[in-house]
Amino acid sequence: MYSANRASIFRYFVGGVLAVGLHISVLALLVEIIDLNATLATTIGFIVASVFNYCLQYYWAFSATGSHASRFSKYAVVTSITVMINAGMFWILNVALGAPYIIAQLVTTGAIFLLNYEANRRFTFA
Repeated sequence: MYSANRASIFRYFVGGVLAVGLHISVLALLVEIIDLNATLATTIGFIVASVFNYCLQYYWAFSATGSHASRFSKYAVVTSITVMINAGMFWILNVALGAPYIIAQLVTTGAIFLLNYEANRRFTFA
């Protein structure tokens, strides 16, 4: 059991790194090229990366079975909560404390990583 959890968290981490790369890329593109507000840009980036990450989690990290309708509905609940936490933490770091937006997002991502993993492991892909 421990080995399976270790493998799962490793695959979740690798998939998460790829999703974070996508999130940061969308964030930077929207801020630098389109001149969008950084908090809105990170929210859009989070949602785009979350859809990508769902596929990685379903097929690779958790090797889930069952209906996508059921799993994705649960994933949407977890993602809705974490996108609000992400936006709030990002706003505090970037706007209230003045951290550069990339740093604010990396710190925020690090802070919510385990919360997101546990919620998806115990609820979405259980």
